[in-house]
Amino acid sequence: MIEFREVTAAGFCAASFNIGAGVACKLVTESDLDRDRLLQLLLESAPVERGEVVLFGESLRGMSEERTLALYSRLGVVWGGGGFISNLKVWENILLPVMYHRGVEPAACEAQVRELLARLGVEESLVPGYLQSLPGELPAQVQRLLGCVRAALMDPEVVIYESAFEGLQHDVRARLESFAVWFHAERPGRTSVYVSSEEQSLRGLPADLVLRQQGGRFDA
Repeated sequence: MIEFREVTAAGFCAASFNIGAGVACKLVTESDLDRDRLLQLLLESAPVERGEVVLFGESLRGMSEERTLALYSRLGVVWGGGGFISNLKVWENILLPVMYHRGVEPAACEAQVRELLARLGVEESLVPGYLQSLPGELPAQVQRLLGCVRAALMDPEVVIYESAFEGLQHDVRARLESFAVWFHAERPGRTSVYVSSEEQSLRGLPADLVLRQQGGRFDA
């Protein structure tokens, strides 16, 4: 599902790893900068000097924009910082990817959004206020929970959690961990990748594979 083949780029030297279908993987970088570089390579916002980044069995090198968008529609990301567009309400942010990639109408998503928020432990009385707020009006940990809903609506084959478990209150971390474990198992073959420079933040998550950065490479 996600593969680095001898990738050389900023911060990495002939880095190789393979995260297969159905695998839950902890991917630990040496720093936040390395974490960001890794994701930039994966999301094709930074160039690869040598080697290949492979997603769903296809190399991203030289891929057309249309094909790249088609592959990325199969991938969801839960960003540690929320990843929301600041001038759109949370409801609009949550719906944007599924409307753009799937053509789904808002009314068709409302029940699922409420179900996902309930699974994340969000009280029903708080839901209308959260959804109608601008992202900056909500605490960071609430934005992270809402980011899970946005990613889950896409029913992705691969979901990446970018520092999503860092700096959370214990109860919120437990709710997010429970959701991640449930969501991983909810679709057969789904791959979950927990990316962080703080391995301790991932201690509550089961994993089939742990990859740790050692210099410019990754060791299992």
